[in-house]
Amino acid sequence: MGLSRRRLLHAGTAGTSLLLLSPFVASVAAKEARHDTDVRLFMRVSAALTMKDTLSDTIGERIFRALGGDTSEFVEALNRLDTNMQSVEQWTTKDKALAHKIISAWYLGRTGSDPGSEVIA
Repeated sequence: MGLSRRRLLHAGTAGTSLLLLSPFVASVAAKEARHDTDVRLFMRVSAALTMKDTLSDTIGERIFRALGGDTSEFVEALNRLDTNMQSVEQWTTKDKALAHKIISAWYLGRTGSDPGSEVIA
């Protein structure tokens, strides 16, 4: 069997599809890598705040998402906490509130105190 027009057309279509999808796939991969990095940061901050070396990754992921982990503001606040972990006196009121939310979520298994709070564990 030689190269027919049909096979050539299929090969060309498949190649074009791969070229069109590659930026999308690269974008998704980059977002997933950034998300994983952000979750690791959250887990590091959580371990420092709770003074526990071993925390559940599954529960950590749930808390991360429930507290707004997919927003750049949340990640920036986590970076501030992480950077100033040894000098708590430099924390702003917002930093202290976030630290309290993180600790509460780990110990209570839910986020927030109102009836609409999200149950984590």
